[in-house]
Amino acid sequence: MTSLFKELDDKTIGILDTIFAVSNKPISIKTFMRILNVDKKKAIKILDHYINAFNRIHKGIKIKKKRDFYYLVISEKYLNYARHYMRPPPLTEKQKTVLAYIYSKKEVPQRDLSRIFGPSVYRDLKKLRTLGFISIVKRDNMKYALFRDEAEAYIIRKRGRRRIEAKE
Repeated sequence: MTSLFKELDDKTIGILDTIFAVSNKPISIKTFMRILNVDKKKAIKILDHYINAFNRIHKGIKIKKKRDFYYLVISEKYLNYARHYMRPPPLTEKQKTVLAYIYSKKEVPQRDLSRIFGPSVYRDLKKLRTLGFISIVKRDNMKYALFRDEAEAYIIRKRGRRRIEAKE
């Protein structure tokens, strides 16, 4: 393994391994410049070499680059094996607020949510929908966000009915 990383010292490899292992979001080139204490050109050269070697060794995970951001991804071929062990990232405070609002109304037009929470609410709705907390239905040329009964059952199982009712 070290022969593939022969141009990088062990400390640099260790730092990069650690950063990619713990990060659950894309990492900017600026972050690598700061951590490695190098300029942009040197950081890119180090990362390119590291990524080429890393991707040759590993089959189930890969490091990808998009613009000036780097991130660790699961190879499509092995994604089904990992799904059971994957956790969704936690909800942001705004997403929790949007979910609570939808829960209180049970059904809300998306345009009302946009007026209340701003246009970025659509990204929040997408995540809430992906996680199964809400459904989006189209009726009368309007889209509505609906709180799903399964989400309520899930929340009650996780938090307990008394704790939820105490907050209401």
